[in-house]
Amino acid sequence: MLHDERQAYDAWRAVPENAAALAELQAIWDTLSPAAAEAVPVPVTRATDHRRQLAAVVGFMVLMVAVLPRIDNGWLNALDWWSR
Repeated sequence: MLHDERQAYDAWRAVPENAAALAELQAIWDTLSPAAAEAVPVPVTRATDHRRQLAAVVGFMVLMVAVLPRIDNGWLNALDWWSR
């Protein structure tokens, strides 16, 4: 916070209505913050969580690369640029 912003905030907070509203908001926040921390567990994500899915996708891709070029009279033959 810049010095000018801090002075403006202090001037705003010096008004009794604003100080009361800020205190009420802080009381509400203090009441809700422990409940919010307990209510929503933060899931732990790791890079290894998707290892099985990645292995399945890699296996599928290897299978497709190995099988599709060997299919005769299929749609892939029209896309076979290497044999031309």
